[in-house]
Amino acid sequence: MVAVCILIGLALRLVFPKTAEPVQLRSDTVETLSSFYTNPADYETAFAEATASTSAQVPAYAAITSHHFLAKRLIARTMTGIDPTNVKTVIVISPDHFSALTDSAAFGVTTLARWETPFGELTTNPGQLEALATLEQIELSPSLFFTEHGVYTLVPFIKKQFPDANFVPMVLRSGDDYQQYAQLGRDLRQFFDPEETLLIISSDFSHLKTPDQAQRDDQQSIRALESHTLIDVPLIDSDCKVCMATLFGYLENLPTQFQLVENTDSFAISGQEPESVTSYVSGYFVADRSQTTFSPPLPLPLPTPLTTQSTSQKISLLFTGDVMLDRTIRQKMNQYGNEHVLRELVPLFRQYNFVIINLEGPITSNPSRSVGSTPGSPANFIFTFDPSVAKTLFDAGVSLVNLGNNHIRNFGEDGVQQTKQYLSEANIRFFGDTGSESESKDRVLLLEREGVRIGLTNYNQFTTDGLEHALADIAFVRPNVDLLIIYTHWGNEYVPAANAVIESQAHRFIDAGADLVVGSHPHVIQNTEEYRGKRIYYSLGNFIFDQYFSPETQQGLLVGVEVDPQTKEMRFTEYKVRLQPNGQTVLEN
Repeated sequence: MVAVCILIGLALRLVFPKTAEPVQLRSDTVETLSSFYTNPADYETAFAEATASTSAQVPAYAAITSHHFLAKRLIARTMTGIDPTNVKTVIVISPDHFSALTDSAAFGVTTLARWETPFGELTTNPGQLEALATLEQIELSPSLFFTEHGVYTLVPFIKKQFPDANFVPMVLRSGDDYQQYAQLGRDLRQFFDPEETLLIISSDFSHLKTPDQAQRDDQQSIRALESHTLIDVPLIDSDCKVCMATLFGYLENLPTQFQLVENTDSFAISGQEPESVTSYVSGYFVADRSQTTFSPPLPLPLPTPLTTQSTSQKISLLFTGDVMLDRTIRQKMNQYGNEHVLRELVPLFRQYNFVIINLEGPITSNPSRSVGSTPGSPANFIFTFDPSVAKTLFDAGVSLVNLGNNHIRNFGEDGVQQTKQYLSEANIRFFGDTGSESESKDRVLLLEREGVRIGLTNYNQFTTDGLEHALADIAFVRPNVDLLIIYTHWGNEYVPAANAVIESQAHRFIDAGADLVVGSHPHVIQNTEEYRGKRIYYSLGNFIFDQYFSPETQQGLLVGVEVDPQTKEMRFTEYKVRLQPNGQTVLEN
């Protein structure tokens, strides 16, 4: 019966196909998809039965449930048992049942498509999906989702239980390297706040076995889910082991425990096919209250603060956006001299005690790979800056550099260490999460002037455990400073506003103790927000970059911050700059 349902659904999809052209990331045309099962009465009955058997709702980080419509009551029971209050995004991860994902370099696929359901439209957040599609392993196209029952079966259930949530569907190609899929799960944690996200694994368990055999194998699978460690993935008898590996990577370092909802099979539900059942294991991963959810690191010696002498009581900082000194910019510096790119900004820099930039790549002695490379080719995005630029930045007035970004490791660990060496030799201090630092004291920077201590920390979305590092660094620095500023590298490129995940993270940083959030990475200026009396600049855009293909990427924002030494209040001054095709950045009139 289960196989018949799947074949009928597939046949109807093939008879009435929809276009399978890939969706462009920012296309004005978005596909509309739907579930094969469209009778509202089926869902109402399933939810009514499920509600009657559900004692209480629980907040969950993740869940596992079936994708067989035969098990609709079980799916509904799983959904109704989850507290929807804080769920802003639902991610569904499904196996690629029909081996439709043929690109061996891709682990999975997602789509911008909207989904029609009997309960209204389930929508995606383009910003979230754009961020997800920045992962090299993830493709963006709707074609797999027309026939993939691992996703479309669950869509109406999700809309009914979580009516206001954004939807992120993913289909994963089968594979044997569970470590890579676990890393995909860790990457998802960088894009989606687990406190506001529900990750659902769409999976069935034992196949083509007797009920007794399925029961024995399911017990082993449940024990592996309870441990949810990567080494136990092979013990799970599931149609999507890579989904489990991704789930375990996502849950890594989250104190969770598995709570079983129900373990049954197709024979118990339908009374048919007793010799070849499909089994179902449904459950939640909820917070393990026996463990602490977050423990700040033990006190460590604070780094020596950068102390400056002054003849006045002025305390001022100037923040800029992304600085990239390779590719066309390197060629312009070779043509006109290094000082050319910042010549027009030096007078402004001289007005501030500290000038802080995001250095979008390493300073190394390696030859450039990006100069002369084909636009869009891999080499075009691998950056290294000539060692001479460290002194150029210092001479122009740049005193502090953030290194926590997605290009700092373009030349690996050696590139990170060379960068730190060249900056130190030029008397430029640095901070940030490059993936090399194991302790908070190595990622943060302290400033001191007029007796006022200011802490600088970083959130690098593109570093493993970046969010955890950022929160730990804030907890580490906060008790020892008067003001704490976090410079972030996050979000979606080329969009004018931060997405809901980034907004939530910004609020968490302020709730944790940050007084100011300054963002980079999107290459365009994004929105500014006041939250609990604190300022958030989601993106300052480009500062030095050769992205001359749009007015938005050719404009940047500088933020001046003047601190009152008595009250510690901050006053902000904003400057617009324009990036010229000759490589020079100038103030806009």
